[in-house]
Amino acid sequence: MLASRLFGELTELYCWLLGLLPTALGVKIRQFALRPLFRQATTFYMGKGVELRAPGNISLGPNNSIADRCSLIAIDGELTTGSNLAVNIGSILDASGNGSIQIGNDVLIGPYCVVRSADHRFARLDVPIRNQGHQPGSIVIGNDVWISSHCVITKDVTIGDGAVVGAGAVVTKDVPPYSVVGGVPARVLKWRDPEMASRGEGK
Repeated sequence: MLASRLFGELTELYCWLLGLLPTALGVKIRQFALRPLFRQATTFYMGKGVELRAPGNISLGPNNSIADRCSLIAIDGELTTGSNLAVNIGSILDASGNGSIQIGNDVLIGPYCVVRSADHRFARLDVPIRNQGHQPGSIVIGNDVWISSHCVITKDVTIGDGAVVGAGAVVTKDVPPYSVVGGVPARVLKWRDPEMASRGEGK
């Protein structure tokens, strides 16, 4: 247990130091030096200051782009991405606490989003919330999805193929394919698919 924790902390330190390297050369060095730490990874862009925790539980598809100051976290969890994922600055993908996040191909995640596959437990009144642990779940994001800036995606949610999540939305339930959702909590605002719009689905 102690050895595992020490290894994890040393890995975080190693990733942090690599994240300090500037310029295009720093990007190349990170791609070469970080690749062996992931469960699976081929070609990717990793910006400056990216936080990586438990990269051995993370599988990156080809041509992923992770911008500056993002966090990829999978302590006791699993994070898997498809090809051509683009995560913009400051976003957090957190599958820790036995959670699971699966992301399809050609997905865009805007700046400062939070995708978190576990919630705090809070049922007991005699124990502080911080001591009640987490309730893990899963998040599935389909192909060709655009999640705009400052969104929150909660556990046990599936976002269907081709969906758009408007800026600032909080997604607490499944998002149908090819829908455009927004608000707190998010709801269907319109459809990208004209056939669905003509049937009045989601109204």
